[in-house]
Amino acid sequence: MDAVMGASGRSKIYELINTAQGSRSLSEYSRSCGISAAQLSRVKNGLCTSSKRLCQRMANERYTQETGITSASFLKAAGYDENDAMVVQAYDA
Repeated sequence: MDAVMGASGRSKIYELINTAQGSRSLSEYSRSCGISAAQLSRVKNGLCTSSKRLCQRMANERYTQETGITSASFLKAAGYDENDAMVVQAYDA
């Protein structure tokens, strides 16, 4: 899996996490997702890939849902294929 690059040159997962995080600190966002801040930072900065479960946790966080970001968006940004994203999206519904 290769990271998908966004328009800013940053990885798409970096951009999605920034959007989902909003004005909160990374620690606050990670805590509300049930993810360690260290793990979320590694994913955000491209030091490790995000698991499907981690993508779901980031997307299912209350404020992330208000932005309209879905687990399928996180999965695609993390480099998973369309089939993975569709399966998870159907599960989320």
